Amino acid sequence: MLEAATAGRVRQIFVAEDAQPADIDLLNQAAVEGLRTGAELFSFAGAEMPGFGPIVAVLRY
Repeated sequence: MLEAATAGRVRQIFVAEDAQPADIDLLNQAAVEGLRTGAELFSFAGAEMPGFGPIVAVLRY
């Protein structure tokens, strides 16, 4: 996901509000790269999307 965000291939990023502290640095980096390349950023309660990790992306292509 981070590689796709850096390359500008991410349209939307969803970050779980209840992410574990160990994941925060990586999530922040992905969010910053996504915003830098024009992605939209949203937060969600982790329980709203069971079965997914702390970050979900919708790709442009």
